[in-house]
Amino acid sequence: MVPGPINLPQVKVESLIKKMKAFSSEPKTVRLSNGRLMTLNPPPAEPPRCRRCRETTTLYITSPDNPNGNARRPYYCCSWCDKFSVFADYRGNWVTNPRCDCWQSSKRQVTGIYNDHGNKVPGMVHFVCRLGKCGFNERKRRIVYQQDEYPSLIEDFII
Repeated sequence: MVPGPINLPQVKVESLIKKMKAFSSEPKTVRLSNGRLMTLNPPPAEPPRCRRCRETTTLYITSPDNPNGNARRPYYCCSWCDKFSVFADYRGNWVTNPRCDCWQSSKRQVTGIYNDHGNKVPGMVHFVCRLGKCGFNERKRRIVYQQDEYPSLIEDFII
């Protein structure tokens, strides 16, 4: 679960949804810090249905102090049963990611884990359904990044 959503006024939420719909229907090409170009697939164009209770999910924004490098990141969560669905952005949406059970490219993201001091820190990379429609979750690839690598990985849309 992504902690601490920001409660936005309805006007701001509607404005954010309009902006997301405007950019989220097409793949996007970005230049990585090493100069390479990478194509990213779009996030969900519409709020996905909750996989637990089938209600339509609601758009939220993570808090500015999110410990996993997800500060102010848009995401969908069910307001009925509180189940996280999917992040609503291009981050981690590489076209080369494994296909999920919907036959779409998946989203690469990082699990949150607790360190020896009880603080939540980024953990292992895994792949989930980019559209929030299926239960795809691939953890076969044991990719773990160092804490100091996260700013550049986020900047390059890797996670």
